[in-house]
Amino acid sequence: MKASLMSSSLKNLLMIRRCDGNSSTSLTTSSTNSNHKRTEPPMILLLDGGISTYLQSLPDAPPFTDRKLWSSSLLLTQAGRDAIQRAHLDFLLVGGSDILTTVTYQLPSSSCHIKTWRRKFQLEEVDDDNEDEDGSVEYSANQLRAMFSDAIMLANRARHDIMMQLEKEDRVEKQRSIITVRGEKFIVVSLGCFGAVLANGSEYTGEYGDDNTCSSNNGCSLMDDVLLPFHQERWEWVMQLNQPIDGVAFETIPSYKEVQAILTMLLKNQQEKEVLDRDDCFVWLSLACKDSNNLNDGTPLTMVLDYIKEVDPDGVLVHGIGVNCCKIKYVHDLSEKIARHIIFESSLNNGHSSPRIVVLYPNSGEEWDDEKKAWLDGTGCTNSEDFAMEVMKCIRNIHDICDSMNREPLGIFIGGCCRTTPKTIGAIQKALDEYLIKF
Repeated sequence: MKASLMSSSLKNLLMIRRCDGNSSTSLTTSSTNSNHKRTEPPMILLLDGGISTYLQSLPDAPPFTDRKLWSSSLLLTQAGRDAIQRAHLDFLLVGGSDILTTVTYQLPSSSCHIKTWRRKFQLEEVDDDNEDEDGSVEYSANQLRAMFSDAIMLANRARHDIMMQLEKEDRVEKQRSIITVRGEKFIVVSLGCFGAVLANGSEYTGEYGDDNTCSSNNGCSLMDDVLLPFHQERWEWVMQLNQPIDGVAFETIPSYKEVQAILTMLLKNQQEKEVLDRDDCFVWLSLACKDSNNLNDGTPLTMVLDYIKEVDPDGVLVHGIGVNCCKIKYVHDLSEKIARHIIFESSLNNGHSSPRIVVLYPNSGEEWDDEKKAWLDGTGCTNSEDFAMEVMKCIRNIHDICDSMNREPLGIFIGGCCRTTPKTIGAIQKALDEYLIKF
């Protein structure tokens, strides 16, 4: 198997309309022709699960040594890198994942240092040493770029190893799920929200401060001086790395202002053609919601979806929209809102572009006891089969909505976030195969 999937990239497979039914590498997301009758199974790809919490649960994996890097701190040692690659393989072998996300969620940028931001917004006193009180270290741009590169390399190695193993054992066809694209596996780079790299819980609130909290003599702007450079620099690093990737995921975005920053950044790069040299790179934006209706910062989901449609009406910048790291009990209503919005959006562009993909990967819904630093027993959906049943309800509901509106079924990426394991993803795969075989 080639190291790169550029000839049949994730974006091309999902976004290019089928001209005929004979191409082995073409997939359709949806048709806007209301007279078209469904002739093949809906397109669904299986994501991985909560790789960071899974790594924490492995008895032989090293501990996370830097709280602010979280799981990305494993990239600093060989033992940590080995653990990451083993975890990727578990999601491929046990879970049957089609898409692997890199362990880069909490890797920061260098142009927007946490200390600088805290100084500007006067959130706390910060010393000038290279090391914070909690032992966290500020890393240079070269160090951070190297960690991004290593993380992508590890995912690619796992992809290569699993395909070689299956081919060697002559099990490719047997292992290939009906939801998998020609047995291929895809690599998507995880880019977490600004709150994730702050490691102060703001990813769960979306409260980053604002221009009003900035001291008058600093004259700083949350958008221009913080969020835009933060996302711009990491985007540039990923685009310029000499590593094969198939997509980028902006994950767990908790605030409307950060959504605006990401879309502004992507639009600027597209207009100026300065950085975006991977035209086949699939991009999804996954939102963090506190309930069935609102982002973590309280912004209505519908308001955010309207903004994305206004800035990117044809789905050129963002190819998938969804939610992650929200409680599974909220995902049914959230996914319905997203699906209805995508269908309505696609009806306005008269078939000029394929509808966006719905991306869903909730967490287990367990409660965290901050005092005991432990998950509370008896909370959330911890049984793999029960979790799979809940996400299948979302999938069936989305397809029912499409049918009721005379639309081909939307494309869906489905998986799990925190506290979901390869066993969880494997249960979803089994449920999906049973569902799709009926089409």
